[in-house]
Amino acid sequence: AGLDVLTGNTLYRADFSTSQRSPTLSEGKSKLPERHLLLSVSGRWLFSNFETSVTAYGRLITDPIISTGTRTNEIIALANSFNASSRRIIGAVANSMLRIGNVEFRPRVRITISTTNDVADDRFPLAMADLSVAYVYEVGRNSVRLGVCGTVMSAARLPQYVAPSWTYVDPLTSTGGQYDGLNVFLAAIVGNATVRASFENVLGQRWYTTSLAPEIVRSIRLSVDWSFFD
Repeated sequence: AGLDVLTGNTLYRADFSTSQRSPTLSEGKSKLPERHLLLSVSGRWLFSNFETSVTAYGRLITDPIISTGTRTNEIIALANSFNASSRRIIGAVANSMLRIGNVEFRPRVRITISTTNDVADDRFPLAMADLSVAYVYEVGRNSVRLGVCGTVMSAARLPQYVAPSWTYVDPLTSTGGQYDGLNVFLAAIVGNATVRASFENVLGQRWYTTSLAPEIVRSIRLSVDWSFFD
């Protein structure tokens, strides 16, 4: 269920939803399904060359499925799953866009706090920040952007992949703070088609969003989005 309120250049939004996640085959079908309740409220403010939005949310998970690793000679060979009693995740996200001439700045900050059985689990970074800076060339509704973007995040106990069990487990140690090595991108919007090419992790940092694997190294990415029927 949701509610939108538009007043002038301001949009307020509230949303409440519920969902259920069944256990995967690797977690074991004997586990209870997770039940999720999500509440979010947000506001968005638009001006001529500046816009900003703030979203706050809370998620309650009943019977969350937890996976832990079984170590053999310091190697995690198997994963065991079980139902915990509850998990709570609260957070906030702030986005902005500032346009100065042909230069566009897009900062974003996220704060996340997660607890399992009322104990902080550090499953997500407490703080994460992104910044994109791009030169924009526009002709009518068509545009080309050339820019650089980067992400930094605080320490967290990010999930570790266990290949023999085809699942992720909670690691014993934190990954520590890290940043993504910067990405350079070129994006074009022509009509209803969008093309984006990027060179990612330019500085070659040991950047990953899950522990140990998969690690994200330098890469070139090309994406095309074209809606034929609009």
